[in-house]
Amino acid sequence: MRHFILIFGLYSLSGCFYTDSHINGRAHGIDSAVVEISGHDKLWDANIVAGKFKINPKIEKADFYKLRILLNGHDRPIEHGIYLDEGRYDITIDSSNLKSYPKVVTDVKIQNELNKYYKEKSLKDKQHLKVFIKSHPSSLVSAYFLDQETRGILENPKHYDTLYTMLDSEVKKSDYAKNAKHRIEGSLRTMIGAEMPDLKGQTPDGTSFNKNILKGKLTVIAFWASWYRPGIHDFYLLKTLYNDLHIKGLEIVGVAIDKHEDRWKKAIADNQLNWLHVSDFKGAYSENFEIYNTNKLPTYIIVGPDLRIVDFDVPVESIRLYFNDFLRQSSIE
Repeated sequence: MRHFILIFGLYSLSGCFYTDSHINGRAHGIDSAVVEISGHDKLWDANIVAGKFKINPKIEKADFYKLRILLNGHDRPIEHGIYLDEGRYDITIDSSNLKSYPKVVTDVKIQNELNKYYKEKSLKDKQHLKVFIKSHPSSLVSAYFLDQETRGILENPKHYDTLYTMLDSEVKKSDYAKNAKHRIEGSLRTMIGAEMPDLKGQTPDGTSFNKNILKGKLTVIAFWASWYRPGIHDFYLLKTLYNDLHIKGLEIVGVAIDKHEDRWKKAIADNQLNWLHVSDFKGAYSENFEIYNTNKLPTYIIVGPDLRIVDFDVPVESIRLYFNDFLRQSSIE
């Protein structure tokens, strides 16, 4: 009995409590397929047999998971979101339209809100999300889809910032809302027309970088690293551009994602990179990565003579075109 109490106590302290979700499904007209549910590094699956399937996942956390249907002869699975919590789910898959959201009957409140989201999804995605959040500001589903839609480059971050402000204060405490807000703020900092954020770290001579020295020039903010060989292949083209155009008003600022100051300086010298440089020596955890809302090497950002962002994540081959536009605007003015 002592052993049982000890084991139970340790189990309780670990926080590893499992919740049973009971899923009964129907998929008439499907002869051979597998249904998967995955999330939080867990995977449960079942074969569809005679149009039926059953899955009883033991989940550690009530949350959104992925429901996938893997059909023989199809390269990609059909995927939908599902919110799992303790309870029973009766799922009916429409075999004539697998891309439509399944019919899910359950007593789980958040899953029923998810059902409503898909049922009402007749408008264009961005407009639908706005309508749904306005009607359901206290729903975790609103935060979940805001999180989903803010992944990747945001063409209109102000739109998503407006959606975030519509969420109730409690929902804003969720990880989904926090993740969305983090991305939105990053996109607002680097959207076209925004003022160039400050660059953290030091220059090769040990001084802080002052962005005001870039006023009046067309500047390329070039994220690179001494250890990232594919990015170094761009140096030939960048050096050609710099040698041709620097005297006419082109500037380059190399923002190094490096940890070691000596290796950084050696790479600058060995490759004869004669433009401006800055690094905070934090490697992949660089504040400059965070501030400039990117984690990709190389990344090129165009900044205008007024220190406002002209374009983000520009191909290196297009930089000369931006400079030609800069010269034309300068001649007009």
